Amino acid sequence: MKKITLTLTLIAAASSLGGCASIVNGTHQQLSLVTTSQQVDAKSGQIFTTALVGANCTLSNNKGSWNINSTPGTVNVHRSYEPLHVQCFKPGFDMANSDSDSSTKPIVFGNIIFGGIIGGAIDMADGAAYDYPSQITVPMKPATTASRKTRHHNRHAQTSPKTTTAKATS
Repeated sequence: MKKITLTLTLIAAASSLGGCASIVNGTHQQLSLVTTSQQVDAKSGQIFTTALVGANCTLSNNKGSWNINSTPGTVNVHRSYEPLHVQCFKPGFDMANSDSDSSTKPIVFGNIIFGGIIGGAIDMADGAAYDYPSQITVPMKPATTASRKTRHHNRHAQTSPKTTTAKATS
């Protein structure tokens, strides 16, 4: 009887530790997004980076998609093993794309040791085992004349010309 009680107690204790990272940090993470642009000083010719305000950015991974209407901004994303893809747009600038890899949190290894493989597997499946950088910076380049013409052409190519039908009269 003591052996059964001890076994049940150990199973209950191990299962209570399962998903430890989920409990400690959760499956979502708040991060900041900043867009930048390089400028050239007219007098010295020196290149410097400045904050670029007002870009619209979409962040996505295999767990979902989130939007920041105007940079700089913060957003809560669902953690994942997959990279976080960031795409930003601002009139007068080329579309910018950036990927941020996630990293495995050290607590997951403790979870596997003390909580068992089941707890570690839960944290890996739901994304709680991973972190993205707390701040992501996306550099954006001013649109060149060629890229502006291409966007202008594509915008007009997507709209179909209006057609009129004449009525036949007898």
